[in-house]
Amino acid sequence: MLVASSYLECRFCGQPHVPVAAARGTRLLCTRCGITLARRSLLGPQAPLAFTFTALLLAIPALLLPFATVEKIGAPRSTRVIDGAVALWDHGLPVLGTTVALCGLLVPLALGITLLAGLAVRRHAARTLAAQRIVHALDAWAMPEVHVLAVLVSFVRIEALADVEVGPGFWCYTAMAVALVLASRGFRLEPLPQ
Repeated sequence: MLVASSYLECRFCGQPHVPVAAARGTRLLCTRCGITLARRSLLGPQAPLAFTFTALLLAIPALLLPFATVEKIGAPRSTRVIDGAVALWDHGLPVLGTTVALCGLLVPLALGITLLAGLAVRRHAARTLAAQRIVHALDAWAMPEVHVLAVLVSFVRIEALADVEVGPGFWCYTAMAVALVLASRGFRLEPLPQ
């Protein structure tokens, strides 16, 4: 029988595996079920931390800077990222406004903070597993990349009615979404070697 600290166990089927060093850009698969046990990124073990810090730093200007400026008949109006959710709420769509605020703002920020906390405890297996479960749950609801695509589609549709100028808040939000996706993928798939 193997000693608990000398093997890796597949989280899906429970098959024990002897730990091996993986080359960059490769992944380790379970011999029984074929599920990915670990993947070693081309960017290295510190990439998720860098992407997490980048995402959280970009969240500040994304929230504060103008997201877009819409001008119709000489009356320009600047909006921030939260203004869309507030407008939905004010126009009688509170459920949709809340969903947009949660999936586009609050859950991505919570995901970034959870990733940062999870990266701080990567040497502790039990805490890392708990953080991975929380990240997995939040990742299903954090949809900043979907929000970016929806905004781009709405910019194209609104362009026929008014002049739309994309603001710096949109570009910061887009960069935050990309960094957050890269951070969560690296966190879930690349545990630090012990």
